[in-house]
Amino acid sequence: MNTRIKCTVAYYNVIDCSAFEFAFELAKIAMKDKLPEIHLKHAMYLEDEGRFADAEAEFVRANKSKEAVLM
Repeated sequence: MNTRIKCTVAYYNVIDCSAFEFAFELAKIAMKDKLPEIHLKHAMYLEDEGRFADAEAEFVRANKSKEAVLM
């Protein structure tokens, strides 16, 4: 299995476990193109937790300002 595939598998496992800090670190090292997706998933998680101000900031970081307004 090549490194890119291993990183992708690890990335999705981390996101599924809501380990966002680790997902951000992994993406910064090997998968910068995934950062907006991580911010989006983190925003949705924060919204579900009722942390709306934090969720709003994450939606903006994910380039999903519309979702922040509609939340």
